[in-house]
Amino acid sequence: MRKRLKHIISGAILLVSFNSFAQTLNYKIASLYIYNFARFISWPKNDKNTEFVIGVYGSTPITDELKRAVSGKLVGQKPIVVKIMTTLDTSANCSILFIAPSQDANLKKISEQYKGKHVLLICDKEGLSKKGASISIYLDEDDDYKTKFEMNKEYIEFNGLFISKSLLQLAAKVF
Repeated sequence: MRKRLKHIISGAILLVSFNSFAQTLNYKIASLYIYNFARFISWPKNDKNTEFVIGVYGSTPITDELKRAVSGKLVGQKPIVVKIMTTLDTSANCSILFIAPSQDANLKKISEQYKGKHVLLICDKEGLSKKGASISIYLDEDDDYKTKFEMNKEYIEFNGLFISKSLLQLAAKVF
């Protein structure tokens, strides 16, 4: 198990150090990050859902990339499915909710709506983990546009989720 974890962490480190030549977020890489977040965060055992749902709220190119990245994959014993969310229905039973940039202005409201629920809120802009997102994936302009992520540990744990130490160590910033 330790050897496997080392390989996974090594792969994640490569992703963190990936240098994006374009100055926009590479959604293929962001999708791989999200898949690994699902694997390195402990989810409640008493969850009765038969699927691990990644919801996408708002229009964004990440949707198709996420579907490709998680196709046929599992979290625990549950198959991962990607669902497009047209409304913020907390009964949709998402484990992860990716919030498109077009919805950034609604982040505080979204964060309040999902507070205390076992949902990981992910955005794609630096600084949003200070404003209600669990995790923000972003390009670091000061570091050759490398793809990085920041985490709001307090918010994640308040929502009943546990972050592995390995994942915490890979984050560029932890709040």
